[in-house]
Amino acid sequence: MLKKEICISLSCCCFALGIAAQAQTRKAGLWEVTANTKMQKPGNQAGMFSQTDAGTSSMSNTSPLPTCYTQEMIDNYGILLPPSLRDCQLSNTVKKPSSITADLTCSGRMNGKGSVETVWSDPDHATSVIHFIDKRQQGANTISMGWTQEATAFFKSSDCGGVKPRTIPPAK
Repeated sequence: MLKKEICISLSCCCFALGIAAQAQTRKAGLWEVTANTKMQKPGNQAGMFSQTDAGTSSMSNTSPLPTCYTQEMIDNYGILLPPSLRDCQLSNTVKKPSSITADLTCSGRMNGKGSVETVWSDPDHATSVIHFIDKRQQGANTISMGWTQEATAFFKSSDCGGVKPRTIPPAK
């Protein structure tokens, strides 16, 4: 009987530590985010990116942008937010102490599917990737264009100062 009680106690402790570790690695507040986006030009095979391919282009902000994240944003999206929170839904979300992954589906301004992943290497550093294939109707044809956004983020402060977080639409 004592063995069973010890096992139950240890299980509860491990569960509590997992929850505590998750909370420690997901800090709300001011982050500096540097992002690089590779966009595929229409006409290429959807989702295919290459540095030497003339059909892709790259955009990046080489200076970190101050970004304010609420705890709700970090818990639901990680560090790199989809371009349109209003038109996008996450599904199949998997939250672990040092990462979050999800499938991304958007309809409205963007129409398509993709994935989101954020990994915290420690409480103050995270990397994030969004892969997305946007499908648009052009006459009778559907044109697919893919893009990948990779970001690194560094936690600065729990106080966002004058930087306001993006508005999260109410849950449907």
